[in-house]
Amino acid sequence: MKQMKHLTIVLLSLALVFSIAWAESESLLLTVFDSLADLAFATTNVTVDGEAVFSFDGARFKTAKLHYVQDEYDSLYDLELLTPRKSGEKSTGWIIVANGEDIYVIERYTPGVYRTGTDDAQNTLVRGTAMLEPLVTLGRTVAAAAESLLPAGAVTETGADGARTIRLAFTEDNVPDILNAALNVAAQYLLPRWYDRMYFDRESSDRGAALMEDYISTASAVADNARSYTLKMIDASVTLDADGRATAVSGTAVFAVEFLNGTTHSLEVTLQAEIGQYGTSTVGTFDPAAYNVVLPAGYYGEDTDAMGSEFGIAEADTAAVEAAEARARELWLEQGITVPDSVDTTVYIEDEGDTVQFDLTDTLSLHTFHAPDGELILMQQIGPWLNLDEEDVTGVDESVLLEAETRAMSFLAGMNPSMAEIVGSLHVTSMIRDGEHLYLRLDDEDLNVTIILQVGPEWQVLYYSVVSNG
Repeated sequence: MKQMKHLTIVLLSLALVFSIAWAESESLLLTVFDSLADLAFATTNVTVDGEAVFSFDGARFKTAKLHYVQDEYDSLYDLELLTPRKSGEKSTGWIIVANGEDIYVIERYTPGVYRTGTDDAQNTLVRGTAMLEPLVTLGRTVAAAAESLLPAGAVTETGADGARTIRLAFTEDNVPDILNAALNVAAQYLLPRWYDRMYFDRESSDRGAALMEDYISTASAVADNARSYTLKMIDASVTLDADGRATAVSGTAVFAVEFLNGTTHSLEVTLQAEIGQYGTSTVGTFDPAAYNVVLPAGYYGEDTDAMGSEFGIAEADTAAVEAAEARARELWLEQGITVPDSVDTTVYIEDEGDTVQFDLTDTLSLHTFHAPDGELILMQQIGPWLNLDEEDVTGVDESVLLEAETRAMSFLAGMNPSMAEIVGSLHVTSMIRDGEHLYLRLDDEDLNVTIILQVGPEWQVLYYSVVSNG
């Protein structure tokens, strides 16, 4: 759910970036900025349909299609993400219906089922936060300070009967420095949080050493390695109705992105959105039949992955529980850890797979998750080693990396039959050493694999996860 909310902020921030530029041209265009800020943070009933296309060095890498309805404390959030792959267009995303504090989530990769959860009730598109509010204030301050810096003719206005369309178009020769400064402040806040990366002083670590071609996901490469953004061109329009409310936003912006390794790339964003039904938008109570979905068998509670709440799983048959526990014990034994018979054990059996947790001590637990076909999805020792200390982060010697990579590939080939078939196509895209722990990320076209190893002769696996590279 957190990731879903962050994406909303990213998409709406594109419109705010455009509006900061608009607002710089003359004082009346400050109305545009205020209108979009009001739409995001203060409008309680509205419908938004939009599409954003992202291209890197001229090649499209992501399209986001959004249908959003806010009806006081009820909302409908329908997002489809399209990613070009060698095998064709990949579609991911979700549909989220909120009825007050009750949340219903339908993931596109699991059609036919939905999950439930709870969250704080929200009656606006974006909830104001301690950090977002100063960013909006910064935008207005930039507008006031830079309104005289754009050349004549950069902005034009057309319209009649109170409605008006304002267009802004200029190139890098006319971009005020204060706009690029504000852009980078916003990017430092939004992008790291979208990817749950909080390392703002990125030049103080080795995380920026990876080359662009080492990444499978273009979006994560930009978020991980961008040092700065420079606006090169913008051609954008916004339409306001007679009441000053935004009814359409469209535009293209091109940015030069400087990476930590010294290379510079082009990032192009094209945005189109229609906004309307102010005061008349309706959502209604979630009806599973309307979406042709049901709860997964054995599921009656709240989904941790989607909502941050506890799983609620019906009782499974004894044989399935014993089989899942035995498989988990064998897995940890292969890592050199013997799980005592008397240890506290929790087993969840569900349609999506089985979860087993062994609580060895108050500070150390062993956690595994297997898919229904037996594929290991997650394996984790939950203990003090999880607290990464950036001061201990060092580079990785080539000999150490070779040993670690060999161990990781051997582990993958032995744990999952399906993974054994693609081990040869995986390659290391990032690595971090934190004292005696080595963090490896391996990718291919469709998968991201993370493995954390205990450095030493045994190279014990402390953590393993595999996710779709959506």
